[in-house]
Amino acid sequence: MRESMHICVNHLRRWSSSPRMYVLTILSFLMIWEWVRNPVVAFSVEMEYPVSPWIYSFITEDWYLSMTLQIAMVLLYCDAPFINEETPFEFIRCGRRRWFAGQILYIFVCALLYQIFIAALCAFSMLPHMEWTTDWGSLIYTLAEEASVDGIQFAVYYFVLTMYEPWQAMLLMLSLTWLVTSVYGMMIFAINTLLPKACGVIMGCILTMVSVFALNFSGPGLLFFSPGSWMTLSLIDVSGLSGTPSLGYIYTVGAGLLALFMGLAYIRYRRKAIDVVIDQ
Repeated sequence: MRESMHICVNHLRRWSSSPRMYVLTILSFLMIWEWVRNPVVAFSVEMEYPVSPWIYSFITEDWYLSMTLQIAMVLLYCDAPFINEETPFEFIRCGRRRWFAGQILYIFVCALLYQIFIAALCAFSMLPHMEWTTDWGSLIYTLAEEASVDGIQFAVYYFVLTMYEPWQAMLLMLSLTWLVTSVYGMMIFAINTLLPKACGVIMGCILTMVSVFALNFSGPGLLFFSPGSWMTLSLIDVSGLSGTPSLGYIYTVGAGLLALFMGLAYIRYRRKAIDVVIDQ
């Protein structure tokens, strides 16, 4: 386990020298600043209410925010299967199984760290208009009531406010985004292992477009086959009557997809020779 953790940490250390991670950071800042902070802070100034720190729970309610977040997920893992000049030495020192476990651990840790970063960015981008409170706050309730008014570009649904406490919604949202991000990462990892490297990225973009279609033009049926849609709290079936995916379905199918992609990648790497190609 120590060797696998070392491989994971080694991947994380390479972030500081990766242009891709700087692009991802800039994309994330622009996404939150333009589509979350600007409309919410403008509404806060207009209403003279401070913002509570629970905005992250609603960032996937708008399809364009959800789409951008999924594109960021694809960018996060587009270099899978994470082969670099140190890989042959890690293979010799750790063996295939521990090396593979390190790759899998990195996918999960990477997904969690990125979503924590987005959650923190959502909260701190509201400064100095934010108040620290355990309640949803007056502004979020007002946003929910004024959701249909022209000019408000950030969706908040009253259903979510009545169904969950703020901390419950935040933890649920974090678990769902972690799950979906991990699914995207594991899928890209497996496909890039089995097929040419660009195929995983292409599949990730296709899933993103399926999510956009499901959120805008389709009935609830397509939501069952669109992992990107599973991050939207207002679309989760909590009563058994809405016909949308339930939490049980999301977690079960998500875990199944993770196991499937993990198994496909492991079968391939069990005998595959490692070819090191250094991206310039």
